[in-house]
Amino acid sequence: MTTRISVALLILASGLPAGCGASSPSTPSLLPLAGTIALTTNHPDGATLVVNPCLEEGDWFPCSRDLQMTFSVVLNRDISRAIVSSQFYTATGRLCAAANTQIASLSAGTPIALTAPAVYAPLPGTSPECGLPLQTTRIVAHLNQDGGPAVGDLLTQEFTKAYIFVNP
Repeated sequence: MTTRISVALLILASGLPAGCGASSPSTPSLLPLAGTIALTTNHPDGATLVVNPCLEEGDWFPCSRDLQMTFSVVLNRDISRAIVSSQFYTATGRLCAAANTQIASLSAGTPIALTAPAVYAPLPGTSPECGLPLQTTRIVAHLNQDGGPAVGDLLTQEFTKAYIFVNP
């Protein structure tokens, strides 16, 4: 008798089998997002990075290719077009520089390395506080789905890393 009750509770706890008593198909619920973003760079904290003009999509922008940032990402969901966007902030909290990784496909639970080949600094239209030389003190990285539904950040991670951007 105890075994029969346990089996019945197990069936109830796991939901009704497909096609039994359900009037419409149910949508599977997604797991809450969970994952990690780690950052490695080719320069230590406090490094000086030279800013030069960089050609990007037919336009010239101030950027530094001195800093190579690699984000190691693990997420508990598949994402077809994942991208890490990172923002560089000053000690006063002003956003002055940014970088994006390439777009890649993420498989749930599988680590992937995404690299940002350049840091754009200062960003066009930023305040005079962002002029060169520019000292940033923290980086905030956001994992997003490029071209996907507007779900906001999938993951966000802050890193305390200081860099100084200068003219050549």
